[in-house]
Amino acid sequence: MGTFMQITRLATVALFVSLSPVMAHGQTVEALSQDIDTHGVDPANFVYEALDAHPLVIFDDGLHNLAEPWHFYARIIPTEAFASRARHVCLETLNVNDQPDIDAYLSTYPEDRSLLYPALQNANIHGWRYGSYVDLLSAIHAFNADRTPETRIEVHAVSTPGYWREVATPADYENYIGIAQAGRDAFMYAAIRRILDGMSGEERGVFLTNTRHAYTGLRNADGELFWNTATYFAEREPGQSYSIRINAPFLVIERERSGDAGPTSGEGLEQVQYRWGRAADGNWDRAFRARGDQPVALELDGTAFAATPYVGNSMLHAAPGQTMAAVYDGLIHLGPIDRMHQARVEHALYSPAYRAEVERRYRAAYTPDELAQFLENNEAGDLTEVTGYLAEPAAERLSPQAEALPPLDDR
Repeated sequence: MGTFMQITRLATVALFVSLSPVMAHGQTVEALSQDIDTHGVDPANFVYEALDAHPLVIFDDGLHNLAEPWHFYARIIPTEAFASRARHVCLETLNVNDQPDIDAYLSTYPEDRSLLYPALQNANIHGWRYGSYVDLLSAIHAFNADRTPETRIEVHAVSTPGYWREVATPADYENYIGIAQAGRDAFMYAAIRRILDGMSGEERGVFLTNTRHAYTGLRNADGELFWNTATYFAEREPGQSYSIRINAPFLVIERERSGDAGPTSGEGLEQVQYRWGRAADGNWDRAFRARGDQPVALELDGTAFAATPYVGNSMLHAAPGQTMAAVYDGLIHLGPIDRMHQARVEHALYSPAYRAEVERRYRAAYTPDELAQFLENNEAGDLTEVTGYLAEPAAERLSPQAEALPPLDDR
């Protein structure tokens, strides 16, 4: 199936790898290395201290399909250090109307992962297949086993409701899914705020998301804010949230594509030409490599990292001259980003009945022309081939996005 074998997101087309640089603009390896030496701290302690100071800590995993950020979450969340500070884990990827499935899974002993599957199957058109999410919830499930209900870590779905059973036509898809997506960031802000008791500080937690929802203050060419979930918190609850970027491959948008690219996914990558790059023309990663690529975290404010030119999914329409200080408060480096892994597949999710449901969703949500374009983009003969790929057992393996990164030189 060629290109489709590399795809881990809905309707994502083949990577367009370019050699054009992400300019460093004076963010030298020496300055960045000095900041690591001066400000770098242990990542787990960095998160715990952020929770001491803020009711909400927001994480941008860079790419949902990466394994390393979720391994990190599984190390720091199901712990006494976390539970003594916070009780809430909010997931961007799961829909609020699937909360009963999450609750049933977390409250049932011995563990029965199948109780969680309906929530994962409803998460998007082809389900949420990344086993790293299941592994995190499993670790929380085990941690909660000997705790009283009022001291257990709670997991919350905060995305807009998903009503795939009601989708029978492309018009239904727009009504039940497309319109909800348009207001998703405001919805998630309101949902998280309610979970955290109006940001009173009595309830604390983390929001596990990705780039499209973690920006704190990026502005467009007209000077208006891109209203990410994190932006709502930064603007409406000043000082109450803290947004952390996990260093990972950065999406570098080069230009908009012309012509019919087929159906549009939530990411919208079908509409642009893009590549996977490194911050500051690779100087972030050179500085981390010079320090042995050891896990480290630091606050951006006042560092050369903060002054790095912004790169990311909104760069075509962002006002010029903005830096990483406009989008994040902190940074965590877990290791070489060109050695990051794609998460394993939760194979059991794709029962024969669910594979048939996924095929139904595609036929219902896309027009015949869109569906034909989708299959062509992904070099698939039919939807059965698509669901067969989705259901294939797959262990962790090197991330295609990591493999697509330009190599580091020694300058």
